[in-house]
Amino acid sequence: MASRITPRFSPYTYVRTNVMRTLLLKKEDYHKLMKMSVAEMTKYLQDRQYREDINALGVRYEGTELLEHALKNNLERSFTKLRRICDEDMLPLIDGYLKRHDVWNIKTILRALYTGDDKAKTREMLLVTAGPASEEFLLGLLNQKTFEDALEMLSKSEWKEAVKDHTTLMQVENGLDKQYYKELLVLADRLSSEGALFKRFIVTEIEILNLLVIMRMVREEVSPESIKELLFWVNGSRLNKLFEELITKKTVRGVVEASQKTMFKDSLNKGLLAYEKSGSLVDMERELRKYLLRISALFTHKGMLTFNVILGYMFEKEQEARNIRVIMKGRELGMSDAYIEQELVA
Repeated sequence: MASRITPRFSPYTYVRTNVMRTLLLKKEDYHKLMKMSVAEMTKYLQDRQYREDINALGVRYEGTELLEHALKNNLERSFTKLRRICDEDMLPLIDGYLKRHDVWNIKTILRALYTGDDKAKTREMLLVTAGPASEEFLLGLLNQKTFEDALEMLSKSEWKEAVKDHTTLMQVENGLDKQYYKELLVLADRLSSEGALFKRFIVTEIEILNLLVIMRMVREEVSPESIKELLFWVNGSRLNKLFEELITKKTVRGVVEASQKTMFKDSLNKGLLAYEKSGSLVDMERELRKYLLRISALFTHKGMLTFNVILGYMFEKEQEARNIRVIMKGRELGMSDAYIEQELVA
């Protein structure tokens, strides 16, 4: 049986992390950014915690390309700093959470190989220092000649369970997600008294992903048996019985109506209104993401001097990068302020 993880009480680490949290953009900052051109957004962020990234990249890029690379660079730098200021016994938890960026990187590479996308552009997209995977491993995967060669390389790595007996892109992506969350739940169970809130967050995230998979597959008229194979079944989850019912529904509305006794009710109802107008589940995903953000806020409110504040910071930092991208792309495409605001998760 794996040993328990008990992060030592480290005021220095927790205080430093809380200081980093104070530098995150607030809701009013996003409202200001929505009124700005891309050049003005760049200057606004340059006057805050993005100065180093924008200054370093300004000689190579400009416009939205500069902002995109600055966001990527800042995210990598922030997580590298977080690992540096944390005690060694906290690193398994930090790396366990940040492994989601390894999953994202691997998926990005596999999609590029599958579709024949330009490898140089794909390399620029990678968050090569945000997760525990080495740059050498990621670039080695990217340099494989074919999608099948990449699967062969993964089958000899720590991701061998994710690709075992899988041949399609969707199967492999699903396998990567399942392995990631399985490992994260094991870490949460090993965590001492602070693990309950962490596990609640992870289980909630899994339940949201399951709901989205169900709605997408129901919309595509996939069989209940096939949908069931795609879901991540968490032992003891209160929603397992509900998921068994939801996979038999014929419409997205049917899924939402059968979920009215869950904590996701309000988010699902808002998402359904948008879905029935547009036919897209993007709004549904955003509403559920907002619910998850409210859960992450508990990390700070219930544990200013515990490891939970570190987990909360990582999630909120990821949301900040996403929100800035939403505003930037919205400005670039001439979207209205009302549309951009509803896309934000803040």
